[in-house]
Amino acid sequence: HKKKAVIPIVLTIISVALSDWTANTFKHLVERIRPCHTLEGFRLLVGCTNSFSMPSNHAANSFAIILALSYMSGKWVRWMALTVAMLVGFSRVYIGVHYPSDVIVGALTGIAVSILVIKFYEWASVRYKSKPYNTALLISLLGLSLFRIYYITHGIIDLSPDEAHYWEWARRLDLSYYSKGPMIAYLIAFGTAIFGDNVFGIRIMAVVSSALSSIFLYLLGKKLFDERTGLAAAVLMQIIPLYSAYGVLFTIDSPFIFFWVLSLYLFYSAVGQQDRIQDTGCRMQDKKNRASCIMHRASPLWYWLLLGISIGFGLLTKYTMAFFYICALLFLLASKQHRRILLTKEPYISLALSLIIFSPVIIWNAAHDWVTLRHTAGQAHISGQWSVISDQWLKNFSEFLGSQIGVITPILFGMMFYAVFKLKT
Repeated sequence: HKKKAVIPIVLTIISVALSDWTANTFKHLVERIRPCHTLEGFRLLVGCTNSFSMPSNHAANSFAIILALSYMSGKWVRWMALTVAMLVGFSRVYIGVHYPSDVIVGALTGIAVSILVIKFYEWASVRYKSKPYNTALLISLLGLSLFRIYYITHGIIDLSPDEAHYWEWARRLDLSYYSKGPMIAYLIAFGTAIFGDNVFGIRIMAVVSSALSSIFLYLLGKKLFDERTGLAAAVLMQIIPLYSAYGVLFTIDSPFIFFWVLSLYLFYSAVGQQDRIQDTGCRMQDKKNRASCIMHRASPLWYWLLLGISIGFGLLTKYTMAFFYICALLFLLASKQHRRILLTKEPYISLALSLIIFSPVIIWNAAHDWVTLRHTAGQAHISGQWSVISDQWLKNFSEFLGSQIGVITPILFGMMFYAVFKLKT
């Protein structure tokens, strides 16, 4: 009985929130002036606001409440809610702040939103029984993404200097730029081409990148361990303070993290496909003898091709994506089970493809006196005179380590350290 009572209340809250947001969005698209500003000859019972008229938010929210609150409720609740909603709609016309058509459109908006919320709840309830972790991730990311979109469209945070800088790049597309690759400009140009030159158009790809990063991290965790681990990793990624900001503010780190996670997933999938057990008897042997049972066969080439594309796009986003090559190489060298993959052609095809995708940056720099290379070298202090083991290096490393602990939060950093220790043991 408690569950039966809570569900309509929760659905009502969600429906009203989405209905109010939708109605406000329509208002700014239609931009209809209220009758109290354009008509004369009637007496206003309330003040006339300066907001637009169509649709009526009061009507939208009232009729959204009808359907959501009536879900799993008795007839008397439905009739009472319908009566109140109709009175609210009538009052908006009577006091002169809305046209009748505003109320009708508002009512239809509220009904449509509420129906969508109810249908989604019914679909998710059925899906959750068979795929609980998958469904939980979907609902979490959908809710978080909608909140971020709302915050972007209604928040008070203006574009950061970096975002404004990248937006200027997006208005002047090129093969590359002075300090960064062109991917951030391409993504902003894509967003603004669809939604216009506004804050939402600039930042929408931050929301998309954040959601996709968690999806592929979930898939990777599922492959490595199980669905529960994948869900935990995906959710933890979203609650890290700095990464939460990357879901709203669109800098190079948002797509860079996505391409890194995607590359991890594709690399593991490619290696997993290429690594085959010759027969089921190998599964029963000890680690020493099991290695001799491994048969390395050519994996489907498309895994490696997708990996090359992902790394290439990552390089176009942030040059530190090149460290993925080093990480992958060290893994293959350190793993006796996978070392022979280096003798196959697929990894090198993937490498070549990523460099081909990255080639526009090389072409642009060749035409501009390698300015990015000199800039990056200066940023990394490669041109400096201090030694690798100098006090300055130790100071920089200490600051870097401290900042990483702060960004991840000490609690999650401790959990990561504990997890690495447990995996080793």
